Amino acid sequence: MKKTFRQKLWLDRRSRKLQKLNTRKKKGISKNRIRVPLHAGETKDIYIAKAPSDFSFIQNTQETISYFMDILEQMERKRQKQMFFLDVAEVTSVTTDALVYIIALLYNLKRNLLMNYSFKGNLPKEKAAEKVFLESGFLNYVKTKRAVMPKVNDKVQIISGTITDTTVAGQICDFVNSRYDRDYKFTQPLYKTLIELMSNTVHHAYNKNTITVHSWYLYAIDMGSTIQFTFIDTGEGIPNTVKRKFLEKIPFFVKDSDLIYSAFMGESRTETGLYNRGHGLPALYEKVISGKLKNFYVLSGTGCCKSVMENDTIRLEKIDYEKEIFGSIFQFEIENDKEVIAC
Repeated sequence: MKKTFRQKLWLDRRSRKLQKLNTRKKKGISKNRIRVPLHAGETKDIYIAKAPSDFSFIQNTQETISYFMDILEQMERKRQKQMFFLDVAEVTSVTTDALVYIIALLYNLKRNLLMNYSFKGNLPKEKAAEKVFLESGFLNYVKTKRAVMPKVNDKVQIISGTITDTTVAGQICDFVNSRYDRDYKFTQPLYKTLIELMSNTVHHAYNKNTITVHSWYLYAIDMGSTIQFTFIDTGEGIPNTVKRKFLEKIPFFVKDSDLIYSAFMGESRTETGLYNRGHGLPALYEKVISGKLKNFYVLSGTGCCKSVMENDTIRLEKIDYEKEIFGSIFQFEIENDKEVIAC
């Protein structure tokens, strides 16, 4: 398949990084990598992935992106029997978007049986951060060698899938209704949102060149006054899958946040050109500006769009970063309002 100019630039940057790493290795310099003794005369190569103290895409975007991109670079080097040590000891603040993304990343690595990757990890020294990790089921997932979702408690739901799954959407709505003591009418907007996100992932997020597993990941946690949802895929990202206009194909002519924003505005961004495609993100946008989905943000590529309140009106604010992330991260909350939210 013919590569786009953007893909060639990305591959060129990655090639230069790998050349630097090889140079460091020849000189005996090791970055985040140690060799430990196993049995007599044997050693094992361990890559140490040290998380930033503020482990959050929404609060510390650039450092958190760098952390995950370093792991993905190691994944692309394809070192058989590579051991990863996930060092989160110095984490003092963590949000669920980073936790779900690391679980999605581990899921991808564990599915690669040929490479036989293994994992170890620790917990934050900070008690509040440690609690978030424990409630997420993160530690249970790191310990197991199987590619399965972690065990959860009655406050948390985490699910992975590869199709537009109405059963899973219903299960999450049942979770919300049970926590809030509501009926199905309350979660009708949530149900439609989940279906739209799943469908968008299935039809647009992945292609033949994608190196990660073609899955989506959904995390729901009861925060008390709200229930927070994080939906993630590790595909090509919105900016790389939307249809670009002629001038937008020129590198640096348009920012990723502009492409994400225009997709939410429904500006005929579907590559297929079919009438029934390209409506998922505009439908999601309507729920955001109407206030049905609170504290919304999406991060994809190097761009981000998040909801902000301005003069009693909700709008999407565009932000761009230096480094890009694989896939897309959506996060939003719903409140237990007194009145049932209409569709």
